Amino acid sequence: MKDILVTRVIRWKKQVLSVLFWLLFPLIATSLFISFTEKIQQDTQVPIGIVLGEETPLALGVLDAIEQSPLVEVTQLTEDEALIQLEKHALDSVFIIHQGYEEQIRKGNRTNLITSYRSDRSLAYSPVKEMVVSFVQQETIRSKAAYVVMDLETKYKREIQRDWEEIIQKSKEVQAEQDLLHTTFQFQGATQPKNENPLFTWNVWGIWAVFTLLSTLLLLDWVIKENSSNIRSRFTFTKIRYHHYVVKNLLFYLGLFIIVDGFTLLFFYHYFSTQINMFVLFTFRVMITLLAFIIALLSKNVYLFYCGAFAFTLFITVISGVFLPVNGFIQEITWLQYVNPLHQFLSEEVTFIWLVGSIILLCLWYFRKEKVDA
Repeated sequence: MKDILVTRVIRWKKQVLSVLFWLLFPLIATSLFISFTEKIQQDTQVPIGIVLGEETPLALGVLDAIEQSPLVEVTQLTEDEALIQLEKHALDSVFIIHQGYEEQIRKGNRTNLITSYRSDRSLAYSPVKEMVVSFVQQETIRSKAAYVVMDLETKYKREIQRDWEEIIQKSKEVQAEQDLLHTTFQFQGATQPKNENPLFTWNVWGIWAVFTLLSTLLLLDWVIKENSSNIRSRFTFTKIRYHHYVVKNLLFYLGLFIIVDGFTLLFFYHYFSTQINMFVLFTFRVMITLLAFIIALLSKNVYLFYCGAFAFTLFITVISGVFLPVNGFIQEITWLQYVNPLHQFLSEEVTFIWLVGSIILLCLWYFRKEKVDA
């Protein structure tokens, strides 16, 4: 094994940067992708100004509801400050909650509660306005419903009659328990922070798995290069058989991959607060390495192998739904789950079917060739 390591290191001297790049590519690419999407999310928030004419519970409730939206970045200002910032185009729009807002809501009045301002550069004014209006309408409808309930209690002479505040609080509790639409954005495996309402779920380990598939395929191109007749003929004059040489090199690469995966596990846990079962990660790494090795054995041309590696990775990316949701599509075509080597890993399950299949194919290649050479 020592001779194998020395030989491999000698071959790496001319391509050390390439080997290091592809070894760290899954970690680097995943981190850059997550950081880039985070930056986009922050930059795409619409800056708006809110002016509170009164600090009553209902007015503060609307302010809190607007602040909870991940689509806007809210700044609370005075009216003069807000209009100045709007003129400077530092704000996309301004919304002023007038004095007497809560009183008008209690009366069921929905007119002249909020005044809005926009400039000639207010690109997102319409959707933000509709969002604010929806919050106000929600409160007015809730208030009207409370009065209807109070009238019904009076009409049917209930012994215990609830007041307006109790009915409003109960309606909010029911709404929270039976939310009709709730979408989140967080890293899979991470704990969602309080008072945050993210938009979508990124599977950090799923993204890493896609990049790992590509990098593993490209790193095992040595199988094709060293499977040429010129190189294989040299093993006739050595003590080691070609198949022993290849398998020992494969084990060396597998050990190297596992070390890098361990570092990746610690890195993702520290920076993204996400973790995965180590045995699930180990079985996936063994499977993906054996699969890439078998694909390389079946290839004769390095250039075609590179093209096939990118095409195969793209196909697996599409059917995996890591970047684009394909849940409904997968449910209609269930066989795609079985041809996807990443499926069990993405479901945080031990990779079994593809691992066993890869081991069987490796054994068939190894022992069949040994019999021929004998």
